[in-house]
Amino acid sequence: MSKRTDPPGLGSLAGAALTALSTLVVTGFAAVVGIVIAREFGRSDETDGFFAAYGVFIVLALAGVSFDGLQETAAGAALLSALLPPIQALFGLTSTTFLLLDTLALVVVALAFGVAFGLIVGISHAVADPERLVVRTPSGWA
Repeated sequence: MSKRTDPPGLGSLAGAALTALSTLVVTGFAAVVGIVIAREFGRSDETDGFFAAYGVFIVLALAGVSFDGLQETAAGAALLSALLPPIQALFGLTSTTFLLLDTLALVVVALAFGVAFGLIVGISHAVADPERLVVRTPSGWA
């Protein structure tokens, strides 16, 4: 009779579900805080700066969480495999190589999140102000 040797735990699917739920809660709370700040203080250079910094924080936090899970997927393996040869050519197989490899992969993921964040902000501004989508000509509306 064999005994189970792996430690009891939630498993990868339950762990991913908990990570997604916690990210949803944190992001939802951030939205509520943003609404409260916008209503309480209005819109000014100070609040715009705060929200810009907060947006950068959220993008980096989501990228970090996603990068942690990405390393265990085929897409993550492909990304790391693509970045390994040039770094290995410079440093050989050292701990510096793997530190730079993970750092560059995290930067790629963070940039992807930054682009997605910028697109979402642009789309939400266009939806909030439909006149941006209308082309004006000298004779009136086109």
